[in-house]
Amino acid sequence: MIFGDDISRPRVLRVLPGEDEVAAYAAEQEWDPISFRQADPAQGVNYEVVWLTEDNLTLHYRQDYVSRSACFLFAGDDPELAEHLAAEMDTALDAYSVEELIDAATTTTEPPERGRALLRLGFGSPPTADDRILPVITAGLRDPDPDLRRTAIWATTYAPWPQYRAPLAELATGEPVPDVRDLAQATLQILERREQDDT
Repeated sequence: MIFGDDISRPRVLRVLPGEDEVAAYAAEQEWDPISFRQADPAQGVNYEVVWLTEDNLTLHYRQDYVSRSACFLFAGDDPELAEHLAAEMDTALDAYSVEELIDAATTTTEPPERGRALLRLGFGSPPTADDRILPVITAGLRDPDPDLRRTAIWATTYAPWPQYRAPLAELATGEPVPDVRDLAQATLQILERREQDDT
């Protein structure tokens, strides 16, 4: 982040791509755009536009090519203010609530749609573990369908909470499908590396 590492919960937008609506809101607040990053999916890079607020927080609009979703969030050194600004903007732009994201991930029965719902839930996860979200994605990691397990692993990467360590470790050692097991091992290594960097 440019002005601090504390971020609000990402708000997943209902209408895609949603960039015009986010830009219009930023313009109404007289926030200046300060950064633009073009997407490069081959390198794992998402499209992003950043604005600077008068409080030295940054507003980020992001398009995620994996979940095929877009979100906005605020970042800076004041997490309470970042969340407050996100909640105000949420009201204006009508993003998905956490409850709606969870409902989609738990009530959708078709595997492809459920997988996309899990990815959106991961994309919209806050930086610290949420007890409402954690069991939903963990259930995906333990689903009988290997495609869904694979997708759930990807969902953990948006907000790599330490609580994902145990279910990822189970897959890293006991997953019968080789590419799912490899993905779990790689994701677990990244999670452990992040934990070491934070200590």
